[in-house]
Amino acid sequence: MDAINEREELISFGRDSRWRPPLWVIVVVLVIVGALAAILTSTLSGHGHSPGRAAPESTSATTPAVIVPPSPSVWCTPQQADSLLHAFVREFDAGHAAASSYLAGAYQFALWWDPTLPPGAALGGGSEYPTLISHLRALHQQGIRLALTGFSGQPGAGGIGFVVGVHRVPAASARPRPMSAHGVLDCATGRFTTLVIDEW
Repeated sequence: MDAINEREELISFGRDSRWRPPLWVIVVVLVIVGALAAILTSTLSGHGHSPGRAAPESTSATTPAVIVPPSPSVWCTPQQADSLLHAFVREFDAGHAAASSYLAGAYQFALWWDPTLPPGAALGGGSEYPTLISHLRALHQQGIRLALTGFSGQPGAGGIGFVVGVHRVPAASARPRPMSAHGVLDCATGRFTTLVIDEW
């Protein structure tokens, strides 16, 4: 019986002698844990997403693309072509060198022909251009003067094709002259690239 009592006393002493932290230590630990949890929550909120969740895509506006509108086509009118053709004839009849300024340059001019040239011997640009200018001067020196009768042009972008009546002055007869010439005006330069006189 004494042995049993002694055993119970030892067990009771073991329970009573187990270490327990003071209350103030428990309070301090709880405060520190709470503070760490608050700091962690604030940090995650500042990054805008929660752990394990993908960050949302940026909604900031992107710089709009710069759209360059295409250059407008160069347009001219039949009236402009008619006016320039009359100006060319006036300069030619006066013997002015300025007549050639109404023709496109050596690398743009395409074709000139008049009844004084052999069939198929048209003059053009490039290396033939100086010959064309000399030919115009020779026509004037031969006493050839020009007059225009009628004009019909088709408006469009880039150039205007036209037909016109051209005859020498004085005319050999008083009969109406046909639309016996045709040409092309380049709208970008305001100069003729083609002038062909089939009959005058």
